[in-house]
Amino acid sequence: MQSISRRVTFAGPAVRRCAERGTRRRNASTEAHDAHGHSEPVNESLGKGFYITLAAVPATFAAVKFFRDAEDGETPVFTRLLERFDRYQQKFEDRNTVHTRMIEQAAFDRNLFHNSEKRTQTFNLRYPETFNTGSPYNVVAGQGGGNIDHMVEYYRNESMENEEMKLKKLEAKLRLQKEREEK
Repeated sequence: MQSISRRVTFAGPAVRRCAERGTRRRNASTEAHDAHGHSEPVNESLGKGFYITLAAVPATFAAVKFFRDAEDGETPVFTRLLERFDRYQQKFEDRNTVHTRMIEQAAFDRNLFHNSEKRTQTFNLRYPETFNTGSPYNVVAGQGGGNIDHMVEYYRNESMENEEMKLKKLEAKLRLQKEREEK
């Protein structure tokens, strides 16, 4: 604590001197600037803002005429332009519906083929390396490298139960879908 207070005591005057040097005012003399003389006056243009404002007045009248209802009962020009694109809306909707049906059918087919094959199954564990952890040195005889077949069988059975549940849910969903289509 004493060394810190000593440093603060020594640093105080130095900081004060630096602050005094930095705050000196330097005034620019006006004599050096008087010798140059003044330039001639320049004609300045009205600027972009003036011309934009000037163009906005007739543009406003044109926009009002373009968007308002016609006197003979016709719809405005802008509305007629937008109505041209209404026919595409139904076309896009039909295309999206067909695309959705195709994707659903592809997902169903993939699930069907994926579950129908009898192949060697692998079971994903969160961290399978946990079975291989531990020091290979200083292992008491008969205590290391145990048989984990019962654990593998447990996870295999758990995975098979999960697959059966998924299959049952899928069959129930398909039955509901067929019932809705028949109605």
